[in-house]
Amino acid sequence: MTRRSGALLLVGASLTFPACAVIDAQTGTKALSQASGAACNVARNDMLRAIEAYSLLESKPPKSEAELASVRDSVRINEKGFEIFFEHYAEGRSAAEVMAAAEDYFVAEGCGRLTMNMVLTGPSGKALPEFKIARKGEVLGDFMLPSLEVAGPGMHWVEVSRAVAAREGGWSGTTQEMMDAYGEYFESARSVMRAGTTAHDVHRAVSAGFTKRGFHLGHVTGHSIGMTMIEHPKIGEGIDTELAANMIFSMHPHAIALDGGDCLYMQDTWLVTEDAGVPLSNLPMKIFAKG
Repeated sequence: MTRRSGALLLVGASLTFPACAVIDAQTGTKALSQASGAACNVARNDMLRAIEAYSLLESKPPKSEAELASVRDSVRINEKGFEIFFEHYAEGRSAAEVMAAAEDYFVAEGCGRLTMNMVLTGPSGKALPEFKIARKGEVLGDFMLPSLEVAGPGMHWVEVSRAVAAREGGWSGTTQEMMDAYGEYFESARSVMRAGTTAHDVHRAVSAGFTKRGFHLGHVTGHSIGMTMIEHPKIGEGIDTELAANMIFSMHPHAIALDGGDCLYMQDTWLVTEDAGVPLSNLPMKIFAKG
């Protein structure tokens, strides 16, 4: 759809019958024509290019060695950015103040504006499942979840983060149950994220620890990631695409308590090999606590 002088131009892109519908913005009157006029041709060609780009997105090949080097560099930057976030985190500080320290580092390392960083906060010892912009008015409590996603100079997106707490053990019993399930997911992913396994089977394996404890899963369990932030295939129910060696996946099971009052969300970037899944970050799978 595009807009031109008081009208909406709707374009139906078909290789055999490209057509436009011109809708008067005032009256709502619609008239159909076969690719009539310069505006229609431009809009139709734009849509065809978009369809071609999307078809490429739907069939991303495994990464080359040069691309993998770029991915690893992005992971290095993302991991260090988390460490900086944790260093500056303190109960009572604003989300903007703490995130700014990490963002300064991301920019200095060449990420530019290619960052997508948010926070999940909540009452004492808990985080709620809502993703929020790190604003000045968002005061961080004694437990929270940073969501960090960046692309380094090579422009390959990655995700790396861990939960953080103001003190050791300063989180709810439900959060600890979710953490136990996270440990199981992490070990399971090592064995199942290998070439030949379907995205459906990976999802079933890594989500088992959460579902058997009665937790909901919110945001998608995982997805392919590259120069586009979210790529096909996703790691999810009914996705029969087989993983191939050198594919890269972002994994972040979003565990949510039945009452919605507790959640856990931590991110990792994984490499698929012939024999196993390999997490590219060196961060241990744990809640990072001060003191």
